[in-house]
Amino acid sequence: MNEGSRLMKEKGYQRIITDWRITNLASSTFWPKCGFKPMAYRMVRYIDNNFTWANFNNPSLKEL
Repeated sequence: MNEGSRLMKEKGYQRIITDWRITNLASSTFWPKCGFKPMAYRMVRYIDNNFTWANFNNPSLKEL
């Protein structure tokens, strides 16, 4: 990480942007320790397949 940052600064880059997920625990602690700060948060919504309208394999939907 240090060598990569040094090379990018030498080449004139002013910013380094990474993308990591909070669910990746190793990344969520590594990048902030390197000085990276969150710029945006990605919102994700998971739909429970137990709801009839969300489960396309549900036999009751085949009648519709």
